[in-house]
Amino acid sequence: MSIVTISPAAEQEIQRALLAENGFRSTRRTKLVCTIGPSSCSYEVLSELAQNGMNVARLNMTHGNHEWHNAVVARIRQLNKEKGYCIAIMADTEGSEIHTGELEEAIKVEVGTRVYFTIRSPAPPELGGVPVVGVNYDSLGEDLEVGDHIIVDGGMCELVVVSKAGPDVLAESIEQGLLLSKANLTFRCVDRP
Repeated sequence: MSIVTISPAAEQEIQRALLAENGFRSTRRTKLVCTIGPSSCSYEVLSELAQNGMNVARLNMTHGNHEWHNAVVARIRQLNKEKGYCIAIMADTEGSEIHTGELEEAIKVEVGTRVYFTIRSPAPPELGGVPVVGVNYDSLGEDLEVGDHIIVDGGMCELVVVSKAGPDVLAESIEQGLLLSKANLTFRCVDRP
């Protein structure tokens, strides 16, 4: 048995021909799913990922905007068409998660910092000198009670509800951290089912 060395260009041509002929009928059963973000969304990087085995390009729909997602999808389709790949596109939607709205800048919270959470749209930047964060959950004021905890991004910071007024919930931080745009919020009810 002899070993034959082929050039990278010839190897790419063989791979392109195999992909064109077999499509999804690959003998490899393992699929490589790559989450595409700002550092991996260019045509060149997507091409490199595909060449190294990417089967599925995952787009996290919670981050970015429609224009950015459309541009990435167009690049993947172009890559599939021009180079013969069959890269699937997976849109990972946020489901029923509760998120903060867009903030002009991150809010740094220290222990004792107070923050209003509101369902008002658009949310005012502040109320009485206290920063306001919009929330995409219409039952915010109905479901939270004084003493309940609001956990931001799985523990980035934690606040306790100190009062409620209509669509607004005032909470006080019990640890330092950052409140970011589109942060995931989890509520922990204290002393009730």
